Amino acid sequence: MSCNNGDKKKSTYTGSAVGDFNYTGDLNYVAGGPLGSGLSAGTTIVQTIPNGLNRRPWARDDAKMDDKLLDAAYPTIELQWFVEIELEPGSFFRLSDKPFYVQDANGDNRYYDPRVEQPPTISITVGEWLNPNYETSDATFQINNRDGFFNEYLPGGNKYRNWSGAKVVVKVGFGEKYENYFTLFEGQVTVKAGLTSDRDSITVKAYDKLDIDEVPMPPRVYTKDTYPDLDTSYAGKGIPLIYGDWTEDVPDSGSILGVCLNANENLAPSYVFKISDVELESVTEVYLHRGSRKEGDPGGPIKIDISQIEVRLTDGTIVIPRGVDVLLSEITYGNGSQSATAGVGSGADLITANDTSVNFVEQKIQVGDKVVKTKTGETSFVTNVLATQLQLSGGFTYAQGDEYKVFTRKYAFIKSDKISVKCKGKKLGLVSVDRISEISPDIKLPTGIAFSVQDRTLWIADDQTQSVYNTTFDKQILKTIPYTDIDAGLTEVSSIDVGSDLKLFVTSAAQSRVFRFDPVSGGIGYAYYTTDIVGIAALKTELTGVAAQADNKFWLFDNATGDFWLIDPFSAVQPFVDVTFNRSVFAALATDIQDISHDSVHNQLVVSDRATQTIYRISATDGTLVSSFSTDTLAVNADYVIGVTVAQDESVFYMDQGTLTIYNYNEQADASSNPAFIARDILQKFGGHTYEEFDISWNDTARQLSVYKSRAALQDKANLISYINKLLAQYNVVFHLRFGMFGLYYIDFQNFRTTCRLVTEKDIKENSFRPQKEMNQYFNSMTASYNYRPFDSSKQTSDTYVSSAGVSFAGREVNKTLDLPNLYRRADLDRLVPLLVKLAVPEPEFVDVTMGFRVIRTQMHDFLTVHFDGDVDCATGLKDSGRRYNHVPCMVRKLQYNLGEMSVTMKLWSLLSTAFPGWTPPGRTVGGVDDIVVLSNLGRLGRISPVGDILSSPAVNQLQIADEDGQNAENRTASPAGLCWANNYTVDVVDGATKEILQTFTIQAVSGQVMTFLEDITATITPTVRNAAGFITSGTYLQYAAYNKVTTLQKGQFASLSPPVDNYPKTNTDELEEQRSGKHAFDDGGIPYVIYPLNFIQY
Repeated sequence: MSCNNGDKKKSTYTGSAVGDFNYTGDLNYVAGGPLGSGLSAGTTIVQTIPNGLNRRPWARDDAKMDDKLLDAAYPTIELQWFVEIELEPGSFFRLSDKPFYVQDANGDNRYYDPRVEQPPTISITVGEWLNPNYETSDATFQINNRDGFFNEYLPGGNKYRNWSGAKVVVKVGFGEKYENYFTLFEGQVTVKAGLTSDRDSITVKAYDKLDIDEVPMPPRVYTKDTYPDLDTSYAGKGIPLIYGDWTEDVPDSGSILGVCLNANENLAPSYVFKISDVELESVTEVYLHRGSRKEGDPGGPIKIDISQIEVRLTDGTIVIPRGVDVLLSEITYGNGSQSATAGVGSGADLITANDTSVNFVEQKIQVGDKVVKTKTGETSFVTNVLATQLQLSGGFTYAQGDEYKVFTRKYAFIKSDKISVKCKGKKLGLVSVDRISEISPDIKLPTGIAFSVQDRTLWIADDQTQSVYNTTFDKQILKTIPYTDIDAGLTEVSSIDVGSDLKLFVTSAAQSRVFRFDPVSGGIGYAYYTTDIVGIAALKTELTGVAAQADNKFWLFDNATGDFWLIDPFSAVQPFVDVTFNRSVFAALATDIQDISHDSVHNQLVVSDRATQTIYRISATDGTLVSSFSTDTLAVNADYVIGVTVAQDESVFYMDQGTLTIYNYNEQADASSNPAFIARDILQKFGGHTYEEFDISWNDTARQLSVYKSRAALQDKANLISYINKLLAQYNVVFHLRFGMFGLYYIDFQNFRTTCRLVTEKDIKENSFRPQKEMNQYFNSMTASYNYRPFDSSKQTSDTYVSSAGVSFAGREVNKTLDLPNLYRRADLDRLVPLLVKLAVPEPEFVDVTMGFRVIRTQMHDFLTVHFDGDVDCATGLKDSGRRYNHVPCMVRKLQYNLGEMSVTMKLWSLLSTAFPGWTPPGRTVGGVDDIVVLSNLGRLGRISPVGDILSSPAVNQLQIADEDGQNAENRTASPAGLCWANNYTVDVVDGATKEILQTFTIQAVSGQVMTFLEDITATITPTVRNAAGFITSGTYLQYAAYNKVTTLQKGQFASLSPPVDNYPKTNTDELEEQRSGKHAFDDGGIPYVIYPLNFIQY
């Protein structure tokens, strides 16, 4: 705590029975206010109060539980908490540690019984950076049962229910309004030891909503019960889930295995192969492997004509008929161990084997197979097969000793056969499809739909029943409002929306009016006639769209004229048009717009048009087009879209009146290969979660991840949450809960912030500030395995990415190996791994600290600015020694809420030494956003020599060297070596094309660009030539001579970033040549990474 209070007053105060804390003058404090609004009786604080500052902001009618209020009222406001246990739908226990009432949204009072004897402590962590392990947060609390109140709900009681799975919610807030309490924990009572009891108490243990870790992945396995003719070698193995594109960066014969489901069925007319347990987008190529699975080995792979195969995308299978054409094998006879005679006593068209080891039947030669005489190319076809005889057609005679080949063309299944495919996994983008009849069979003529961001529910207007319905996403109707409650004359609704204050906006085209209706209080709401709106002032009988903004201004659309208007209803005189534009700005052909919705995050309007069958996103500033997609993308029959609305995650709901269907669609391109959407689909399909559970950060992060591509073949046994964590962690993304919703955070420099909430000593509990290094998370080079191929379980290995500055700073190379099986494009590796190296090189520091409740709303991966100037002894005024933080940005990685003392213990990732846009670390640092990452094809970083680009040879013993970064040969330096070129240094002239050393020299002098040698030049000198990627491809260039050939002084001038090591392991890649050819260059010729700095050569 700090004692330097500035213009503040300091005193102690003990709360009274009614509990409040008000500043009334110099050191004068009085009790007052309603029960529960301030300090509890007996609570004593020592606090400084800014002069003239209102210390009761929570007492205002418009007070909301947010960070702004906590900042203004800390620490005088008294927060309180409660627990709600929903034992079964509609049956609640409402508990706390003291008695109080809270009024819900319907105006009903909820009483909280003071039965919790010890407040729950809730912990959340995402584990270590590159080893993420989201630990399910738990809430354990003890309930007083001395009076036996709960006995009838326990075993033996008349109302006993199994408590396992009962929903548990913990909320924190203030006052008497339910809306002023935020959810700190949401979960369910655990199956194991979730409820224990003794004579006087009950202990409840609940895990958060991610307690689905026991869900096995993949969820189904191959069994003989399901597939009686299955090859038993596959019994018990997981049926894979295929996502993403498995047609690129795969072997020629594909990477996905097909398992035959009827392998033991004799003489089956066809064979069914399972590819995926989720639907597929496409299967493009199918290959047969007889024998080894590897490319180039005998027996495979052989391509099967896809036109002869039945592809069942919905159930992820292919069906291969028994008679499909496939070049299964090529058997050569004659002039070897298998010789043959033809037509002995039988004429033409006959081959009789005279080698007893030959058995044509066992070799699976079939009728229709092709036989080719090697010498002449004459072709026959098999008409009959015997053990030692082939009967043919074609009229050709095979003489004894003739060499011939038999091409087996018809597929005959052998149990050892393996099938591989090129395919694309499940097509993503369509998040969900809901039938309106499942909400209510009475809804027959829906005309409007709106998403309520505040409570994550849907509103639907229906002209058939003349009612507006409020429904949850599990299709439970919360409220039904007859049109006549809104207006006695209202019979048709053309559009609806929900404001940020949960008021309904309802348009009546027939009346040329917009109603603003309070669904809680009911009664007639405000009505806006278009004739009374300044800027319109006319009847508008084709109002087909209304959209509320977050500030409760609202948009109207007139389908007759194509005009959009933003209405400001808060004028003291008349509402007026604030912004206007016409549909012709973005799509003149969009002549049948049926609804609009406002995206407050991007200030855009989402517009549905029936004429073009398109959903448009347009700027709400001027109407210009942002993006669009066809409704046919989702459903061919969705041709009567009547309503559109934007959800909390920025996905779009649109409602089709013709099919009575609601579609939820994510517009992002290539969602099927986006790791965030793959993870989301797995969570929804196999974890049972629905789209209202996803925070906006999910889609925001997915947009950032669109630069990557991902794919998954989930076949090895795993748990659901563990798999999601591992999948996303490969892209440096953390999966977590944020205010009870699923969120993502991409750890990238562009997402680090300096403008964030400030915490100082007054927030920090005494002696709790403990910064420390975690060197197990430090490295300065990284090697990755990637592009996992499930068919043969192979993967690729990258070269080593190295921070030269990091190795130099540490004095040694610290390498980390990372497994990235879901990455498959080299370009993605080149983008991701350097990011990881740059983040690790600054030696990340982590801070354990406990703070007061001012930061109780802090969530995982929020940023805080920490200013810690040391603890102060207020009695002596002396400051403790120790670490200081001067406005350092920090990211939250662990949270523990202690509701007993209303404190939060955090683990923060300090960015003190990490440079990122907007933050320059103090002192000497390395790494960060501008660090140079080197790609070493040696497996580790070796010695680095300067490179000199040769311009000319002005004399027999001289070379003219090009300037480098504004430095000529005489003054050029290279960290950490110092001067690059100096007297008596030994150097080589090298052929730029072949890398052959042409001649070795000793430097006599360096002046400006000119280097003079002791020896005359006999090699042919030509100017250095570099390609678009910046690599030397021809000409000649200068470099240091080999390390063992130079002087002792020169050895020290090498940028020797690791100790001398012999026999560096070589990788199998052609990376060096690919770099030199410019294969990995960007379109503008820039390089996405470097093997070594362009002006250096690595030894």
